[in-house]
Amino acid sequence: MTYIRGTSPLPWIDACTNGARTNYSLGDDGATGSVGIGFGFNYYGTTYTTVGINSNGWLSFPSASSGLWSNYALPYSGISNGIFAFWDDLYPYSGTVCTVTVGSAPNRRFITQWNNYSFLGDPSSALTFQISLTESTNTIDVLYHSMYSSTSGRASGGSATIGIQNGTGPTVDHVSTNTPMSVGPSGSLRWSPTTSGTPTGVCASGTCVGSGVLRFTLGWAHPSDFDLHVVTPCGSHIYFGSLTPGGSCGGTQDHDDTVGIGPENTFWTSAATTGSYTVCVVPWSQRYGGYNAFSVGAYVSNTLTGGYRNGSYYYSDSTTDCSRYSAYYVGTFYYNGTSSSYWYW
Repeated sequence: MTYIRGTSPLPWIDACTNGARTNYSLGDDGATGSVGIGFGFNYYGTTYTTVGINSNGWLSFPSASSGLWSNYALPYSGISNGIFAFWDDLYPYSGTVCTVTVGSAPNRRFITQWNNYSFLGDPSSALTFQISLTESTNTIDVLYHSMYSSTSGRASGGSATIGIQNGTGPTVDHVSTNTPMSVGPSGSLRWSPTTSGTPTGVCASGTCVGSGVLRFTLGWAHPSDFDLHVVTPCGSHIYFGSLTPGGSCGGTQDHDDTVGIGPENTFWTSAATTGSYTVCVVPWSQRYGGYNAFSVGAYVSNTLTGGYRNGSYYYSDSTTDCSRYSAYYVGTFYYNGTSSSYWYW
């Protein structure tokens, strides 16, 4: 099992005001024991009924260790089966951790909320965010409600690790480590599971689309308009203005997501042309909601080779423009055409 990352369509449900909640006073670097989810949740191919919650912004299956206040880039061998919403050295000066299971079978949600947490040594900071696990679909949603610190960039991920990890690695989706502007107030992330091998579909904006032998997928963590732009080995361009350009190289983009509720996918359902594919990301507005950067992580299969760039991409960072104004160059990849490949960030 692997995951496609996008943004979450879920509304914020305040777990800490729900009458059925459980409150945990974890203290500094504390952790819960095994907490019942209320249903079976499949994570990277294994079904769990319990989680453990660490006060430093992460949970893991089926339990969690205390301590671990220093964050590391993923994969990290010291934590197994972790979901890292905002792994940093946090402290509950006036905060708490709450859990609640809401809804009815087979569509229940288990919510873990870090409510009004602060950075250790910075009691004026205030962070409220949550991880939501959904029954049946096994989707993982992280919602950032309010994120404040007087230290520039820290509340947006400047000293945190964000991502998910299978076991102790190497299978991970690493969103960012110590990267400002990775998340923000009212921002979100969603990981949707997909089987390994040939992907059978990607759910974007509530519609599942084909993906086939080669796919490039873009998701972003703010409600805003970004565009995926792929240049094929034939020189044809696939983007919102040309979703199905035709020609000998083919390829299709599923839709133009203008609000950030689901990923954009460019895919080939059968044969894809062997050769180099250039991938760019284009912001419709260079300054979206106060954020002018996004973070990139990638999985590259052994049939898709080439360089890609991790980290933050800013407005002025333009190496290759894909013939579009102010594009952010992600990478050029060589597809050898021998088996299924999927690349996402």
